[in-house]
Amino acid sequence: MPSLSPFQTLPYHVVEMVVDYISDRSPGILYDEGNNSKEGIASHMDLLWVCHNFRVLAGRINYTTHMKTALAELQLDSVRNLVHINCSCFSESSEALQLARQSASTLQFLSIKMQQMTDISGLIHDSDGRYADYPCLHTLKLECLRGLRSLQRPVFGGEPLFPQLRRLVVETDYPFGDDTVFRGNAATLEYLCIMIDPEILGMFKEYNVFTPTSHPKLRCANVGNIHSLVPSHFATSAEYVQFVLGIAPKLASLGIYIRLSNPELQPVLSLIGSYTSVQVLRLPLTNVCLWDALSLIKSLPLLNHLHVKGVALGSLPAGTNVDMLPAYVCNTFKSTCKRFRNWSFNYSREAPSKDIITCVLLLALVCPNFDHPVLEYRLHGSFMAQMKMAHASRGYEHYSSRLRHLLYGK
Repeated sequence: MPSLSPFQTLPYHVVEMVVDYISDRSPGILYDEGNNSKEGIASHMDLLWVCHNFRVLAGRINYTTHMKTALAELQLDSVRNLVHINCSCFSESSEALQLARQSASTLQFLSIKMQQMTDISGLIHDSDGRYADYPCLHTLKLECLRGLRSLQRPVFGGEPLFPQLRRLVVETDYPFGDDTVFRGNAATLEYLCIMIDPEILGMFKEYNVFTPTSHPKLRCANVGNIHSLVPSHFATSAEYVQFVLGIAPKLASLGIYIRLSNPELQPVLSLIGSYTSVQVLRLPLTNVCLWDALSLIKSLPLLNHLHVKGVALGSLPAGTNVDMLPAYVCNTFKSTCKRFRNWSFNYSREAPSKDIITCVLLLALVCPNFDHPVLEYRLHGSFMAQMKMAHASRGYEHYSSRLRHLLYGK
């Protein structure tokens, strides 16, 4: 092992702080594509030497010619006993999978972002067929930047390989042919983010992965589809959402990453509204009107955060006009949700700025802890001016005290 590092005499916790600082604040130190000098490669060697000896591998590593040279000098085969691996933009997945497999017995956190993945087998066994299990791994994140048309989905029966998994994120097509990453961790899994396709649905059913009582700690689920559409296996959007909600009946945080539109939107929102444990709801590909948002907030007493794609005022209730809306909202929804605080959305063509302002004001009337919406940056400049103008308009004069925190803060 080359003696390059001044970190050699430092205690582990100090070195870990240095590596985290380099990763978070100065990623260019780890690799600069314009730096072809020996000093640049030496800095990689230095960092990797630290990682090797102190069992931490952090930051972005671009697997290029120069990085390959550094890893070759370090002898990648000898890098073991890591506890944290965060690798992104490997040109091929085999090196990242090898790095993880060699530290399987000690690894606690594994995140791999790959340009392309055709076979995940390298995470489980080497070329000689020797299996690796991950007894300490609590977080597994897999992401692939390219399509997976040629993806092989291997099957690994037998003993659980990830018995302590708490967070599972698969931001690509599910790469296994069985319940490999779900086996043996039903009692520990807390967070799930996964893409749904017909293959994984079949796997869930075949291996009975989810039952009403199978995952007692699972409180957060973000579920989508590679094409942002309802999988063809489901006849309706509501049927799909029913499946998602069935994954864990007591979800606190729910994300539905598919496009929902009328006429199927109403049944879906009604279904979600019946799961009163939800505190955070994300529908980032769906536009909703104010009345849908208010109905959801009223149905979900613990809801404190709602994220949607766009918002519009929608059709006015029968017998009302714009000036009558403040009184109508207060009478209909009263103090809808004292816990609700955060409403985030993107500006959409269906929701002009005037509509956004009106929606924000009306929502604030019945949600006393709602401070302000999270808007796109380009709307911030005009937001306060329009708020003050709207606040002074007809219909709001009796509600100044309720809206004061929007204009001046608490």
